[in-house]
Amino acid sequence: MAVMSLSEFTDLVDMAMQEVLVDKLNLYNDYQKYMDVRDMGSKASIKASFVSSLGQLNELAENAAINYDQLKQGYDKTFTPVKYGGGVRFSLELAEDDQFDVVDDIGNMLMDSAAYTNEQICANILIRAQNASYTGPDGKVLAATDHPLVYSGGTEGNRPTNNVDLTYTEFWNAVVDFENTLNHAGLTSRQQVRRLIVGPYWEEKATQILGNPDQPDTTVRNINALIKNRKIQLVVVHNIPADNKLWALQGDNHTLRLYWKKRPVTDSDGDFDTSAVKTKVLMRLVTGWIDWHGIWVSAGA
Repeated sequence: MAVMSLSEFTDLVDMAMQEVLVDKLNLYNDYQKYMDVRDMGSKASIKASFVSSLGQLNELAENAAINYDQLKQGYDKTFTPVKYGGGVRFSLELAEDDQFDVVDDIGNMLMDSAAYTNEQICANILIRAQNASYTGPDGKVLAATDHPLVYSGGTEGNRPTNNVDLTYTEFWNAVVDFENTLNHAGLTSRQQVRRLIVGPYWEEKATQILGNPDQPDTTVRNINALIKNRKIQLVVVHNIPADNKLWALQGDNHTLRLYWKKRPVTDSDGDFDTSAVKTKVLMRLVTGWIDWHGIWVSAGA
């Protein structure tokens, strides 16, 4: 009867772990709905920026010369990947005598940890959107009332002056505020709301707002203009703590980025003397934002 070697066993463990990892990454996929996910390729880091918007065209008299605007570069942001990893070690005897699927459970827990970590890193951008310890390229937090406008001068905000809870009225006010946000040239950006992002705290209320043909929380059941005139997707980010009252609006033209340097991979090896099996998962990624346009955040009242 053939006996499986330690190296053959670790190969099987590695293949099984990789299959579990793929399943977990497909399960933990909130981040894909609100992050712009890109690969870094062979680059050690990526320096990103943007070019400011332009003002309106000028009315020209006959034979008048065109006035050429000078484009202005926005703020720079360097994305440098961070390495994350974890692993477990167990004996070959545990695997051989595994009557309670402990090894399978270990694999699931490790892969849960990898997938959860990625989700949390992305969710932290929203959770820290008004945290003064986490500022962006313009020196402001992601959701501020006084972002500097590069081309026109002055400032503009992407949050309410005073944070508010999610209600139908405040949601409508936020949509109006979002869609009238000034771009860097001081013109209305005309970007439409595409997503309402919430944590578990507001999931029920958000579903009522977006799914009700009438205005919710009103005695006079007027038509819900939000869902009649717009297609707004509800995104529930489960890694936002259950007691966190933040909610956010997002358009298609946003710069919330996740750069993968190395997507999660597993590796397993054995110790010849002890017959212990070690398995690990590694990944390298970085998240952040370049410009604040396209996102609006309230931390809740």
